[in-house]
Amino acid sequence: MSYKAKASSVLAKIKKKGAPCNLLKPTNGMPVYDEATDSHIQPTTPFPGSCLVTSFDSKLIDGTVIKYGDVKILCAFKADVSPDNGADNIVVNPGTTHEKKFVVINSKDLCPDGRTNILFTVQGRQ
Repeated sequence: MSYKAKASSVLAKIKKKGAPCNLLKPTNGMPVYDEATDSHIQPTTPFPGSCLVTSFDSKLIDGTVIKYGDVKILCAFKADVSPDNGADNIVVNPGTTHEKKFVVINSKDLCPDGRTNILFTVQGRQ
């Protein structure tokens, strides 16, 4: 079985039913001053993909590991990248009035052959 083909198929299905997204990974370099927010921002590299955003079952919200307002994001990316817990962000509907930015709190990947990431389940927090 070709897992690369499966990954492409999953990305196409999520793209059809979901929303565009970018996985933002911090890049090496000095933070840049942003006049609009009067703060320094760490430069990032965007990796495009598609995602479906849903909520957690209320029984799972314990206030510590999963907090009220956390979302579950099923996502697939065009590049071979993985979301890193606490370091990366996912921007849903980038560049639109519906843009939402989530910090990656926890991430699990579906990687059946140990090399090819097909799908990620991410716990996101605003």
